[in-house]
Amino acid sequence: FWNSISKLPIRRIAPTDPSHQRMIELVQRMIDLNNTRDNARTAPAQTRLERQLQVTGDHIDALVFELYGFTADEAEIVTAALAQALPDDDNGEAPAGDDE
Repeated sequence: FWNSISKLPIRRIAPTDPSHQRMIELVQRMIDLNNTRDNARTAPAQTRLERQLQVTGDHIDALVFELYGFTADEAEIVTAALAQALPDDDNGEAPAGDDE
């Protein structure tokens, strides 16, 4: 298993690279927003937090695409493929048409 993982092209970011700090900030914001959403008491508050989570996730995706040198077209292809492959919500259900 470790040998297979070691062959993946995982981009390392030097701690001094501004992208490193930006990724940390975005991931921490995502964690904080998830915790806040889980404790939200009203539907409007949950909706607002869901929008903020989506925007933060989009920023993380954009940074990852930038770090890996994706063109706008390549990023669009990946985003479209993920939208088809992943469920719309986080309830753990498989995407429609996935009968495993």
